[in-house]
Amino acid sequence: MPQNTKASKSFYPVLLLRADDDRLVDEGTCSRYAQVYTAPEVDTIAGGGHNFATLAARATVEKKTAAFIKANL
Repeated sequence: MPQNTKASKSFYPVLLLRADDDRLVDEGTCSRYAQVYTAPEVDTIAGGGHNFATLAARATVEKKTAAFIKANL
């Protein structure tokens, strides 16, 4: 993964979400992305695969995203 120097100097809030059963982005990859940012919020969603394809996973993503946006306005 190439290091994004703009992102690494960014103090903007960052939310990284991945599904626990994602076959494209494993936990190690997500951890490496998290190291690029100053203080990202990182969370793992149960199920749904790479696209959060289940209704439960999408509902959780929507809830966490809305809370993150509200907290960082």
